[in-house]
Amino acid sequence: MRIIVLIFLLSPFYVSAQLIYNHVDRYVKNLDIKTKNTLKISHQLTEPFATDAEKIRAIYIWVGSNIEYDWDLYRNKKLKLKLAKKKIKKRLKRSLKKRKAICSGYSELFQVLAHAAEIDCEVIEGYSKTRKSELGRIRKADHAWNIAKINGEWKLFDVTWSTHYILYPTLTGNIGHPYFMADSEKFNYNHLPLKEYWKLNSHGIDKEKFKNLPLVHGGFFLNSFSLNKNSENGIIEIDVDEPFSIQFSSDKKVRTAEIKLGKKFFEAELTYLSERDYELRYTLPKKGNYYCEIYLDGMPTINYLVKAKKTRANSPLDSHH
Repeated sequence: MRIIVLIFLLSPFYVSAQLIYNHVDRYVKNLDIKTKNTLKISHQLTEPFATDAEKIRAIYIWVGSNIEYDWDLYRNKKLKLKLAKKKIKKRLKRSLKKRKAICSGYSELFQVLAHAAEIDCEVIEGYSKTRKSELGRIRKADHAWNIAKINGEWKLFDVTWSTHYILYPTLTGNIGHPYFMADSEKFNYNHLPLKEYWKLNSHGIDKEKFKNLPLVHGGFFLNSFSLNKNSENGIIEIDVDEPFSIQFSSDKKVRTAEIKLGKKFFEAELTYLSERDYELRYTLPKKGNYYCEIYLDGMPTINYLVKAKKTRANSPLDSHH
């Protein structure tokens, strides 16, 4: 039931792989579907297309464009519990009538429309990570998303978190659609399914590892950005007199790095290690715990909790033997 709020700076870079769906996106955005019958909706969305990839894209774009997040329902625990006890048909009827839903409603509608198009699709429930306060913590399972079989392979989708990417591509940095047929490794940074078999290439990620992963933002999904293994822990402990550092790779040349502390930005040291490898370093002003949000070329990318501790002062006796 978690919604992620996305506010990004402008960026000229697109995820080029998504361009192959431009014809699908244009078709869906020109539709004016009035019916609340899911079979008819699915048929109108998918009838022109031959491949399952095109069909699932049409469903994804329509749900993300036409269903608004239901903040009133999100805040009403009693109503959420009441709806959860109803049959799925009644929940879908409510979502389509109001054109509003929370994550469970988005994922159920996505699943039913996919099934109507004869695409295998499941709803996954699990944990999410969207707030800096969740670095080092894990709360109760609070989110739902989808997995669908496309061309014989299971692919991940999160329509709830995609609405801003679909409706406001410029505001979200023109980074494409990171939660459509998502990269499973990157998806695992902020999605952990309750059921083990839906993890998909998670390489042993469990609740303990998940809670300690860094918090990722839009820039994380750009240009084949990836973290070095030794930078995958979202909680970093350092001596206050020493800089903290992370190492990462990017296909795109990174020119600037900044650290956001509170509302202020500070320039970080960026070292070019090899053809596509970098190291970022920054020294914090004093001891304490800091939420360090890293911006690369103006794009929010990743967030760490850095604990800067003061070294024990040398005793006068230490210099005498």
